[in-house]
Amino acid sequence: MPLIGFVSGALFALPLSISGIFAGVIVSSVNRKWMLCLGCIVWSAITFLQGYIDSFVAFCVLRSLMGVAMSVCNPLAYSLIRDYFPPSKRATANSLYSSAIYVGNALASLNIIFIKEYGWRNGYMAIGILGITLAFFGIIII
Repeated sequence: MPLIGFVSGALFALPLSISGIFAGVIVSSVNRKWMLCLGCIVWSAITFLQGYIDSFVAFCVLRSLMGVAMSVCNPLAYSLIRDYFPPSKRATANSLYSSAIYVGNALASLNIIFIKEYGWRNGYMAIGILGITLAFFGIIII
């Protein structure tokens, strides 16, 4: 199944990597807290749509757009860590953030249980709704 590897790998990672360079430039000139919340809303909406659409081509386009939308996260996170933590605590904060990425990926594999019970489409839609909800919560507490 090389197509699955392409859709889950390169179709997401290439746009993420390339647009991440531009996201780093943009992050320097905007309100980072608001951009993080907006980015989360956009990539969560794209996640929701991935479960909703019926076209494989549209799914591939959305997968690439998800990479572009998520590219803002790392530059924003490291920039916010710099703002919120003194130099003596930044290495610890950066390592916790970096570790959380992999813990989150590991926990995401638990979605298999949800998918088995409710289907892959509902899995995408549920995660999309959760992300949008958490982003709005972030907006409220900013």
